[in-house]
Amino acid sequence: MLYHATGVLLGFLSLYILVETSDICRKPNGDNNINGKKLTEFPIKIFPNIGLQSCYKECQAHGNCFSANYDRNQLTCQLMDKTKSQLNPLIDAEHFIYMEMTDTVGSRGKTCGDIVCNNHSTCIRTLSGKITCIKTDCAEPYPLLDNGGITERTFSPISATYGCNPGLTGVGSGKRITCRPGGKWSALSYRCETPDHDCSAIIRSDPDMIGHNGVFTISSYPNKTTAYCDMTTKGGGWTVIQNRVDGSTDFYRTWREYSDGFGNTSNNYWIGDNLSYHSGSMFSTRDQDNDYRSDHCSQYYHGAWWYYSCHLSNLNGKYMGPGVFNDLSMNWKWASDGESLKSTRMMIRPLSF
Repeated sequence: MLYHATGVLLGFLSLYILVETSDICRKPNGDNNINGKKLTEFPIKIFPNIGLQSCYKECQAHGNCFSANYDRNQLTCQLMDKTKSQLNPLIDAEHFIYMEMTDTVGSRGKTCGDIVCNNHSTCIRTLSGKITCIKTDCAEPYPLLDNGGITERTFSPISATYGCNPGLTGVGSGKRITCRPGGKWSALSYRCETPDHDCSAIIRSDPDMIGHNGVFTISSYPNKTTAYCDMTTKGGGWTVIQNRVDGSTDFYRTWREYSDGFGNTSNNYWIGDNLSYHSGSMFSTRDQDNDYRSDHCSQYYHGAWWYYSCHLSNLNGKYMGPGVFNDLSMNWKWASDGESLKSTRMMIRPLSF
């Protein structure tokens, strides 16, 4: 026998009614059981820590269950709203038993005594002996999410949590929805979008973003990450790949760290440019010497840069603050005659913008 507890609020009191699943349910028919197989469709409900016979009864009692997968190892019951067919074939699953309901299905649907339960109700027998249908599930089907799907579900309370397909970005905070038995789903205020490649792509897709500087998610450098976008300077669309405002972040780092990116977009950071050739020079770091001198420019000048032999600029050099003339410092000789700079920002944007 299966028992169901239903909670009802009466003023300031909580009344819990204990009811028994209707004994119209029969024991599993061995002829309808298939060992080592299961249906791969999405379950409409899952019961943990339950026996095979109880699993069968739960499916018989539920208005929208026509088959069940039973996991003998995990003692888990999956109620299904479909049966095996050419479009929904069974698959091999060593620890599963597949069962189909036949004895409670009539021409009008799932029978419950002399009535028929709708697809969100369960047939029960109350302690007084009355057979009836009670609402146990959401009256609406699960909402669909373009380019995404359900990642987690609960049944008490009834809820569904959504996520995006790999490579896409979720937008919105309402990715978990809830429903009362017999009710409707709460709003799914969540969508899946292709992340913008860089800051210029953000403006191409939404010209109203011009003038709105800030941190955005982009899909490059080298993977999906966040970057500060300058949406104001010369029409906007600039991806800031380097920003330095003080000496709180060490820029004397390894090749891997520069490839992955480091720091915080609110002050000092670097977001991994592809470290390819620039003006005929390759990027060098303290652990990877790619310059054209016999010694190691990155180690000698305490930085990471497209050194040639060695540099006229060293924007990832040691932060010393303004007023210092030192080749190890963060400097740009063309702009400051070699004086250490107070702050720097490197921005890139496609020539075709």
